[in-house]
Amino acid sequence: MAVALRDVEVGESTVERSKATPARAVSSVLQGLKAETVAYAEEVPNTGPMIGTLTGTNQVVGFDPAELPHYYITGETGSGKSYLKRVLLENIASLGYDVLSISPSDTEEVGVSLPNPDHDEGVGLAADQYWIGGDQLLDKPDDIHELFSGVNAATLKDLDDDEKQEFVNKVFTELAKIDRRDTPLFVFLEEAHNFTKGAAADAIQDLVREARKFGVHVVIVSQSPMDFNRNHKHVRENTVSVFLHGEYFDYASKFLDDGREIQDLATGEAIIQSRDYPKLRVEVRQAFTLPTAPTQNQIDRLQDRFTASTPDLKEVDTVEENSEPETEDQGSDLSSDEQQLLEFIRRYIEENDERPSKSKCYREDDAPFGSSKTQRVLDQLLETNILQKETVERYGNESQVYSPV
Repeated sequence: MAVALRDVEVGESTVERSKATPARAVSSVLQGLKAETVAYAEEVPNTGPMIGTLTGTNQVVGFDPAELPHYYITGETGSGKSYLKRVLLENIASLGYDVLSISPSDTEEVGVSLPNPDHDEGVGLAADQYWIGGDQLLDKPDDIHELFSGVNAATLKDLDDDEKQEFVNKVFTELAKIDRRDTPLFVFLEEAHNFTKGAAADAIQDLVREARKFGVHVVIVSQSPMDFNRNHKHVRENTVSVFLHGEYFDYASKFLDDGREIQDLATGEAIIQSRDYPKLRVEVRQAFTLPTAPTQNQIDRLQDRFTASTPDLKEVDTVEENSEPETEDQGSDLSSDEQQLLEFIRRYIEENDERPSKSKCYREDDAPFGSSKTQRVLDQLLETNILQKETVERYGNESQVYSPV
C-alpha cells in the first residue's frame, strides 16, 4: 500500500507516517470528485427553514422559498410528494408569508390544521379551511381576495369538473392582478393535470410568467412532468423542477445530466434543480402537520372551530352569606351541538318510554348528527355530568343506554 512520502504536519502536531492516509485512497477520492458534480457545504443553502438534509449526510438544507420563482413538484404515487409539499408549506407559513393551498378531489388540505401523529412535536397550523360547495367547514367567501391573506386551504371535492375549472380560473385570474411585494403569497395547486387545458390553464400560465415580480409564487404538484408541455410550456420553463421517484427519466434528462437517477430516489427523497443553487439531492424532513387526508371524526372536530358561537357573558350576582345558591340551568353552558343531542335524547325517552343506545342517537330519522360526531358529543355530555349511561340487557345482548342526569 502506497503511503505519503513524509509525515503530515497539522499546526504543532505531526501525524506519524504509519497513520497517514494512503496516497492510493486519496487518489481514489479525488478521481471520484472529478467524476461527478459535488455540492460543497458552503454552496448548500442553509440560511432558511429546514427542508431536509443532503442525502447520506447531516448537511442541513434550507432556504427562503421566496428566493426562487415558482415550483413544479412531480413524482409518482407513494414517492413522498405530500410530505415535501407540506414541508414547503410549513416553511412558508413560518416566515409569515401568505398561503392558499387548493386540493381538487380529496380532503388532504384539511390536514394543514391537524398535527402529524407520527411526529413527536407535530402541530397543526391556524389555517382557514374552505370546503367549496360542501356543507362542512367554510364555504366560498363572497370576496375571493379573502383567500389571499393568511394561511388558507380550499377543498373542491364536492364541485363538478366545470365548477372546479371555473374556481381555479377565477383564483389565478385575480392573482395576476395583485401586487404582493410587501408580503409574498404562495399558491399550491394539487393534481395540476386537471387544469392543463382551457381558461384555467391559460390563467395559470399567465400567472407563472408574470407574477413572481409582484410577489406571487405558484407551487404546482403533479404525478407527471409532461403536464403543460405544449400550449402551456411556459409553465415548465418558468418553474424550479423538484423531482421525486418516478418512471419519467427520458423527460427528466432535459433538466438533469442523467435523468435515470430519478429512478433511484427513495421515498421522501427529492432532487431540486434550479439556477440559483447546485443540484440538491435531499432527504426531506418529516412534516409537522398531517400530510394525508383526515378521518371524518377529525373533520368534525375541526368543524366545531368554525361553527362554535361566542358564549354570552353574564353578570355574576353576589351571593349573600348563608344564602342558598340558585340551581344553575343545566343547558346554559352547553354548545349548540350538545343542546341538540340532549334534546333529542329527552324527546326519544318521552316518545318511546326507553333510553336510547348510541346507535339510536344517530340512526333515527330525526337524529341530529352522524356516527362519529354523535360519539364525540355524547362523550362531552358524559364528561360534564349532563348525561349518564348504564349497561342494560336488550334482546339477549348488553347495550349501553343514555339519559339526562
